[in-house]
Amino acid sequence: MEIGRISDFSIPRPAPLSGPTETQPKASFSDFLGQALSSVVTTDAADKQTGFGTLLDTVPDIHTATIAAQEAEIALNLTLQIRNKIIESYQEIMRMQI
Repeated sequence: MEIGRISDFSIPRPAPLSGPTETQPKASFSDFLGQALSSVVTTDAADKQTGFGTLLDTVPDIHTATIAAQEAEIALNLTLQIRNKIIESYQEIMRMQI
């Protein structure tokens, strides 16, 4: 049994980070938050649609409805945690003495 050298092994280098250029508009935090909230609303609407489909027997299996319900619950919990962190941050800033 012969053991070869590891000379062919190369460490992948991360691509250099490029900042926003003048052609790329800068996304604000409010835009990001709005997109995230609309994603949560879309996930919730898909869950409701799948739930109604289960009741009307148009969804082929219960697994699809269960997965949609879990996705909606996780998205809502994440949204609540982010909201709580934002409120905590605001309260901490308000307690700071200038």
